Amino acid sequence: RIISDSAANIVGCTTRTTAHLVEETFWIDVHNTRQLHGLVKKLLGVEGVTEVHRVDESIADTSGNDELPR
Repeated sequence: RIISDSAANIVGCTTRTTAHLVEETFWIDVHNTRQLHGLVKKLLGVEGVTEVHRVDESIADTSGNDELPR
């Protein structure tokens, strides 16, 4: 509900389970960095959310390496 209330668009989602852990990845389109920072802050406040990462696909390495260029 936090994502939809922020007026961001979910464009993709994956779920992975390992033993008793669940990892969900969402691809979200936002309008600007202010919206993004507000959304990250709210998501980190959700019980059970341990990490939130920003990946800018316009600069991300498409070779399978998830690290951003330095």
